[in-house]
Amino acid sequence: MFKEKLFDAALANKAAEIPVAITPKPGMRQAFAEMLDILKHCNDEVMSCVPERFVTILKKHMDPNWVVNLDFSKELKDMDMLVDTRVLLYWIHRDFLCSETEREQIIEKKTLEAAASGEIYPTISLYEVMDMLG
Repeated sequence: MFKEKLFDAALANKAAEIPVAITPKPGMRQAFAEMLDILKHCNDEVMSCVPERFVTILKKHMDPNWVVNLDFSKELKDMDMLVDTRVLLYWIHRDFLCSETEREQIIEKKTLEAAASGEIYPTISLYEVMDMLG
């Protein structure tokens, strides 16, 4: 009797109908795919500032099945992209494209803004992230 109450045949049938490959919520692996596509559209001046190791990490950890659908006729700020992709763009600007003085000013400003709202600004650099991801 107890065992019969644990098993619900109707529920089991419904569960069997659920597709095996449900698309997960987009995250960093999908953002890596978008970021790689964005970098493919950058000029040589920008790409000379982005370490090849970073591009390799994007390729290694991206979702190869993610369909990137960015409209490059628009400005970056107007593109429909993942929030995590926007974070990566911010980090690339801060850690690869800015001078060290500009980087320090950005970190100081964002740290103060975060503290004023009771948050903590992450000061980890993309170089440190690359070390973690290998």
